[in-house]
Amino acid sequence: MVKLLAIGHIYVNAYRASSLAVKINTHWRIACCAGRRCASRRWLPLFRGLVASWATLGVVVADTGLFTKVTQLSKSEAQATGIPPQTSELGVDNSVLLSPPAGANFDGETIPLVPESFDFTVVASPSIKLGDSLASDVGTTQSLGDTLSEAALCPPESQLRQPWWHASLALNRAENGRVTDLAELVWQAVSHSPNIQAILLEPQILDARAAKELGEFDVNSFVDSIFRDTSDPVGNTLTTGGPPRLNESLWENRAGIRNKNQHGGRTEFFQEFLTKDNNSRFFDPREQADSRMVLRYTQPLMRGRGLTYNRASFVVATITANQGKYQASLALQDHTFQLTTAYWDLYAAQGEMLQIERGIENLQLLYQQLQGRSEIDSLRSQVLRAEAAIHKQTAALAQAQARWTIAQANLKAAVAAPDLLCSADYIVPIAPVVTCPSNIDLQHERLQALEQQPKIQEARQAVRSVRTRLHVAENELKPTLNLVMEGYLRGLSGDYDVIESLGDQFTKTPSYHAGVAYQRPRRNIAAQSILHERRMELRKSLLQLDNILLSVSADVEGAVAMVQSAYQQLDSAVRSTLATEAEVQYLDAIWRDAFLGGARTTSLQLDQLLNAHIQLISSENNWIRAEQDYMLAHARLQLVTGSLLPCLTAADAVHSN
Repeated sequence: MVKLLAIGHIYVNAYRASSLAVKINTHWRIACCAGRRCASRRWLPLFRGLVASWATLGVVVADTGLFTKVTQLSKSEAQATGIPPQTSELGVDNSVLLSPPAGANFDGETIPLVPESFDFTVVASPSIKLGDSLASDVGTTQSLGDTLSEAALCPPESQLRQPWWHASLALNRAENGRVTDLAELVWQAVSHSPNIQAILLEPQILDARAAKELGEFDVNSFVDSIFRDTSDPVGNTLTTGGPPRLNESLWENRAGIRNKNQHGGRTEFFQEFLTKDNNSRFFDPREQADSRMVLRYTQPLMRGRGLTYNRASFVVATITANQGKYQASLALQDHTFQLTTAYWDLYAAQGEMLQIERGIENLQLLYQQLQGRSEIDSLRSQVLRAEAAIHKQTAALAQAQARWTIAQANLKAAVAAPDLLCSADYIVPIAPVVTCPSNIDLQHERLQALEQQPKIQEARQAVRSVRTRLHVAENELKPTLNLVMEGYLRGLSGDYDVIESLGDQFTKTPSYHAGVAYQRPRRNIAAQSILHERRMELRKSLLQLDNILLSVSADVEGAVAMVQSAYQQLDSAVRSTLATEAEVQYLDAIWRDAFLGGARTTSLQLDQLLNAHIQLISSENNWIRAEQDYMLAHARLQLVTGSLLPCLTAADAVHSN
């Protein structure tokens, strides 16, 4: 940059020391001489180069403090020709860029400014406006070094927001490809991606497992029916009253319901009836039908009592299902971040292709100008250097195209929508690029991560699960003390009359009994060991939660720093590109006029110009990569805070299916 500024000062001082009017006149005489010989195609590139050199010279003069002198000269020429000067969009009089006017007389011959067959257009780069950024006051004389410093340090906000390739990408959106927004791609992936569908099924599986634990409290119905026919020897004459063997037939039937409630109590209600007959002389009535209706209830009073203990398995399974949902949310956000990365990779690759193509066009124009001046002042080595630069950028273009193809493939695979996979159209990104600085509050982001980060929520659920198991272990340390109660109605009839027996049971006095059952292990080693294990697990889960909180806090702080750093890189890339483009225009103006100083000077200037063109392509590539990094930094911040994609419930997954 120091060499560039030194060359600029020398160039300006040289022009101030010489007669500017003579120099301008010399340019136009050469241009007009070339115009006379435009019929010869070998002179047409020279004429084009001279005219472009003169136009560029006018711009450089206007922006390097010589604006006043050139304007005065243009006004004097306008007075001589009768044509008033006009001001261009760059803040320079059109008379400077176009004087002498068409039809001017040189050596007694009227020669048009530009031949009819020559299409001459001066195109200002959309990414920099010299009149706006390089000179705040065109009437103030300033050095080229001050001009470049102001352009690099004070880029207009519109330039930071709207570089030229944004307009080119918008044109491509209107003509080719399939215009798709990032949010639309994300929700298409939720509906079609096999990976996301598999992720969304896991919470449903865990919910089913949790619901299975409630089956313990279902009401169970049962039916028992057993027939026995026995013949046993008799050891007591009172059993049969004489026969040496007891021959007995018995048919037992039982039907009822059993249930365990969520407080630990077990209820059993059933109707029992049996038919019985034997050869005992004391058995009366014969062919008995015995029926009994029983209600039995057992309630734990110490161990196994309460909702906390009896619902523990369901609560733990539900917590596990919630953990699965947070894990699914984390996996979804990871997939979304991968999709977002592929999306901005595609944007950057497409922008780089446009930038390199534009750079190749500029280099090809320079190459053609060198070939056109090969018989005047350009050297063979200069032509070869320009050709080598073109081939080098062509290779870079091939690499950018490969990155674009890879990004397309990765994006389609991440979305997996059938219309995308089966379509030959390529995806055109249309998501707006954020180029303004973000006012991020670190404490707010930490609070958001505390509320939404799936890792933190999963760790909290793990602590809750261990606490539930700890309560169960504390309950199992108690002795067993159960309240047992039973009551029944009973009826009896002969001749296997079951109906009469069932009616008879409601006409008699009911029977009942109640009591308690107590049991306690002597040392209770198993329960104490389980309790100690659960306490250690709780301590471990709390430490893991602390570690995750610290880790997430550090991740949030790092993500915020990356967003700020990415914006600084974007800002630096913008300023670097503006300064590099100003350098290219300055060196291009010097090189186009350098042939007046000899071939050696031209060779040096050409090397600098070629390097500046390549550096401009690299700077623009850095600009669009900085845009990509800035957008990905925002996405990563949302990823670490857990707000990149909302947690989808099982109902959302079913709805998406």
